[in-house]
Amino acid sequence: MKGEIEKFSNVLQKNAIFNRTQKINSLPSYLCINFVRFYWKQESNVGGTKAGRAKILRSVMYPRVLDLYQFCSDSLKVKLDKGREVEEAQRSAEDAARLEGKKK
Repeated sequence: MKGEIEKFSNVLQKNAIFNRTQKINSLPSYLCINFVRFYWKQESNVGGTKAGRAKILRSVMYPRVLDLYQFCSDSLKVKLDKGREVEEAQRSAEDAARLEGKKK
């Protein structure tokens, strides 16, 4: 997860923007997720709108399976690769069995 943070820099003697990258080192047993239907709208001088909270009016689709692999640290990815290989092998076997059933 990447983000920018503004902090006072002693070297520059002014506020500076720092880039921050965070990785997950261990996955929790349960993960609570807040699906957001609101966002913070910036003020627009061109459109004449003020800054404030706005509701997302379009249909929002969320995936059934949340894959956190891309957010994991390299050491955790090595551990997860073993399970992903087993899962891929099972999926391949199921697909092959399904194709065999359709041929008959």
